[in-house]
Amino acid sequence: MTRLFALSALIPALMTSTALAADVLAEPVVVEDVPIYALTGSFGLGGFWMPEFDDGLFAGGTDDPLFGGIATVSGSVTTGTYNDWDIILGFNLIGGFASDDSSSSQSFGGQGTVFISGLSTPGGESSITLNTANDLTADVTISPPPPGDPVPGENDSKVDISGGTTSGAAVALAEDGSGFVIGVATVDGGRTAFGAIADVTGGIAVITGNLDGLEITTNTSRDLFYTGADLTIGLGNASYGGAAVSVYTGPSYRGLFQDTDTDVTIDLAEVGEGLTLPDFTISSEEDLDSHYFGGILGGTASWGIGTGMIFSIGLEGGVYGVSASWRGHDTYSTGGGVFDDPNTEDVEPITQLPVTVEGADLDLDDIDDGTIAFAARGNAAITWAVSENQAISLGGSLEYLSQVATVTHDRVSDPAYDNGASWTPGDPPTGAPSVSWGSMVNFAITASWTGTF
Repeated sequence: MTRLFALSALIPALMTSTALAADVLAEPVVVEDVPIYALTGSFGLGGFWMPEFDDGLFAGGTDDPLFGGIATVSGSVTTGTYNDWDIILGFNLIGGFASDDSSSSQSFGGQGTVFISGLSTPGGESSITLNTANDLTADVTISPPPPGDPVPGENDSKVDISGGTTSGAAVALAEDGSGFVIGVATVDGGRTAFGAIADVTGGIAVITGNLDGLEITTNTSRDLFYTGADLTIGLGNASYGGAAVSVYTGPSYRGLFQDTDTDVTIDLAEVGEGLTLPDFTISSEEDLDSHYFGGILGGTASWGIGTGMIFSIGLEGGVYGVSASWRGHDTYSTGGGVFDDPNTEDVEPITQLPVTVEGADLDLDDIDDGTIAFAARGNAAITWAVSENQAISLGGSLEYLSQVATVTHDRVSDPAYDNGASWTPGDPPTGAPSVSWGSMVNFAITASWTGTF
């Protein structure tokens, strides 16, 4: 085996396994009967087309590509020969990161009703009752306030707000900080009622009546971490039919880690003087992790295209067993509210905001454990020798993965307006995740350095 045959062995490794390429020397230097080690490092830009992610909010699903960087480290050692073919052991390590940020805003008008939940909803005896049937009033009843005693106040059974001929708002916070409720009733410019509950079990917000000026903003940040490792054994021949060829196989692992952060903010229309209505924000953090364990089979071919230059291509297939898990967590906050003298029953408003509470820790493990995924990968590269023991390359790769987990949520409901609205635990929307499967395609353009010793 020639030294530069080994030196260029790792160039097609991006998104595949350790592979072989052609001799890049016009007069190859032959090293007989000793192991030849090769090491390659690659770095470049990559893009990932993932299955549609649906946060269940008004922004709907998104399948925008995620862009970022990817790096690989590969190595090989020639251990001997078999029928004029070199026996090569190799490894390949992959690490990649990509992200995408998006924002959308939904404006409302006219009569209507909107429900928005967190990743989970409150339990126990929680309830929200909104009444806008009377021409001159809008009433809100939230029962009970969050766990613990409301602060301040004496009645821990409910928060009542009646708009009457004016407007009112209140926020009550649990004494132990584990939750809060918001109630808003307005009649200026039209009857509107808003109620929200946020505590350690979940969150829900309901708005009904005149929705003029209501704005709901959704900001989504998606991060993707892609990892992989291969161990291979292969056979390589530097002069097979005018090309350098190799075949290899071995165990393989891929890890796909999707992190999604979503902030949805409900901003009510401001009405009246001396009253600034509070907003309500649900911040959701979701982690969807997938692990792929299996094996790969591939091959490469390389041709000299000039003194000190080669062109290489590689193809690889893989079969993996897949397991996935999902974790979610909500944080609820309210701020921006300043209340002079709202109508409240036994519960005075908090005048110093913001207030933030943590929701439940949620998880789904062993999602569709036993799913089988198929992978197809291809790459091409041009390699230049810069010395007897070193080479640089420019290349590209493409990968298809047949099974990638994604999440859909049920977090929004907008039934027809009916002079009010009510919610109790178990009513839609529940916010619960539903995991489905789609395919992924990614590409990378990289620069590589290879050395032998």
